[in-house]
Amino acid sequence: QYDEAIKLYEKIITVKADYQIPYYKLAHTQLRNGEYEKALHNLEQYKEKKGTQITQQITITSRKIKNKYKSTHITIKL
Repeated sequence: QYDEAIKLYEKIITVKADYQIPYYKLAHTQLRNGEYEKALHNLEQYKEKKGTQITQQITITSRKIKNKYKSTHITIKL
């Protein structure tokens, strides 16, 4: 199911790249699918599309990714 959802969000992004919600949804789905680096990348994309208004959801999701992935080579800048 996650693979299908990922493909759908990626397709939405190709059609409407300036819309921020699919980036967040894609990152969340990738997190659940164990694709941590991709999830971080898409959270960054979401943050860029969202502008300076960064939500608490990004912070919580980023922490979940960092805690689960436990990698020192990933830096999350919020």
